[in-house]
Parts: sequence; C-alpha cells; structure tokens
Amino acid sequence: MRGRVITGILGVGAIAGLVVAAATGASGATSITGKAVLHPVQNSGVSGTATLATDRTGLTFISVQAQGMASLTSYGFVLMTPQCAAIKQSLNPIDSDAAGDGGSTSQVSGVPDSSWWLGIVNGEGAAVACGQVQPTNAGPTPTATPGSVTPITPAPSSATPTPNPTTAPGSGPTDYPTVTPTPAPTGVTVPVATPTPLPTPSGTPHPPPGS
Repeated sequence: MRGRVITGILGVGAIAGLVVAAATGASGATSITGKAVLHPVQNSGVSGTATLATDRTGLTFISVQAQGMASLTSYGFVLMTPQCAAIKQSLNPIDSDAAGDGGSTSQVSGVPDSSWWLGIVNGEGAAVACGQVQPTNAGPTPTATPGSVTPITPAPSSATPTPNPTTAPGSGPTDYPTVTPTPAPTGVTVPVATPTPLPTPSGTPHPPPGS
C-alpha cells in the first residue's frame, strides 16, 4: 500500500487538517466520511481517535492520534476485522514520544462504512486499542420543497361519473304516491267494534254556579 506518514505529537484536529490539505492538493476536494474512537483493550491504557476523509477518486486518508503508549515506542496501526479479532491491512505505524503520545496518517482505497474497524497493535501484533468506524457522510437526505403540495391523483379516465338524482317537475316531498288498498279475501268477515255507552249518572245534580 502506498502512502505518506505524518507522525508526532500533533493534535487530532491539526493532523486531520493536514490530511485534508494534502488530499485536496493531490486529488481534489475531500470530505470527512468517518470517525472512530479507539478504546483500550484489556486495560492496556492506550486509546485514541481517528478521522477519515475521502476525496473524489475514492481514496481515504486516515489520521489517528493516540495516547497512553509506552515512551518512545513504535506501534502498529491497522485495519481490522470486527471486534478487532484479526488484522486485515497494515497502515502507517505510530511512533510515540517521551510522553507516550503519537499519531500518523495513512491512505487507503475505498469509502469507509461501519464494517471498518481500526486498531493499534503492539510488537506482537496484539490489539491494545480498538474502535469501529462511524460513517459521517451517508449522502443527502431527500427533503420536501417548502410550500410544495402533493398533487391528488385523478380518477382513471375509464371511470363513469354518477349524476346527482333529479326531481321531476311537479313532484316533491309533498307529492306522496297513490296507494291502492287491497280488498279482503272473499268469505272473510272483518269484525267491527261497537262502542259501549257511558252509564247515566245517579243522584241529585248540583245547581250551576251563581244560581
């Protein structure tokens, strides 16, 4: 793998700035496409952060800044399988200073996604810090245009509209239909109720008032 290395005790932001500047000069504009936080493995005390920037050609620059390493020691910086189980690709190493801090920058092909894992390994190849890349540039999200209205889909042209019911002249709510009564069947006698007369009151009637 071909690449340039930037090492020393620069801060993460400074290294990322140099990475983006170098990539811009070589291959055009870049954009930050991922970040990773490297956590200590088995209480190693080593940790770090990485920034990934990709240019238009699909080259990704990975800058890392680590701390907690042994003084004046060279550590490997690698792409790893998930959970940092194994090394996939070696990147530029990290050389620590007297305080145990250090950083480097590497160049790889491809756009980072969540399947990328980064690790710092010791001289025996065992991971002392590990972290998963979190993509930060997943692409634009479609948004609605302000003030736009979703058009209503018209009915199919084959649909036949149903006309509103109309009322014929001279007819209306008061024009009830004529009902023809059905005669009773022959031989059937319909009983007729006879009213019962009221009984005649008895006793002496009271005189009308004022008489």
